[in-house]
Amino acid sequence: GGAAGSIYKWLGIYKSPKFPSEVQSAIAKPKDAKFHRYDPDKLVIHAVGPDFRKEHVDRTQGVALLAATYANILREYQLSRVHTLRLLPVSGGIFAGPFKNELPEMTREALQSAVLSLPEKERGELLGAWPPRLEMCIFAESEYPAFAKAFA
Repeated sequence: GGAAGSIYKWLGIYKSPKFPSEVQSAIAKPKDAKFHRYDPDKLVIHAVGPDFRKEHVDRTQGVALLAATYANILREYQLSRVHTLRLLPVSGGIFAGPFKNELPEMTREALQSAVLSLPEKERGELLGAWPPRLEMCIFAESEYPAFAKAFA
């Protein structure tokens, strides 16, 4: 269900028993990410973020785990040569666990850290593009105000 379920329905894989083999082989653990083209108009970067219901970490460690996940997503994005990346918050919804109320700010911090980890040339291409190349997509309308505030 949730955001992932909606995306899987859009991709046409909602009832599939497994992901494409190249996605399966690339994603073995949290923080992994893999770009996949389902058809010319259906492109996605699959990623697994930390499940904060199970990860017993403090906020600083949580941001670091998110940043590592976003860095891998950004690497896949750079390799894809697609113009715009629309991002869902990694580890959102039920996976936020004790960080549910802090996730918008943690997401901003982690994404900033991930962008800064890019090589200078790629970082410049990403940040200097117009129209913007990164867009945050918030699935739950009730979460939008907190994310808008965090990214203001």
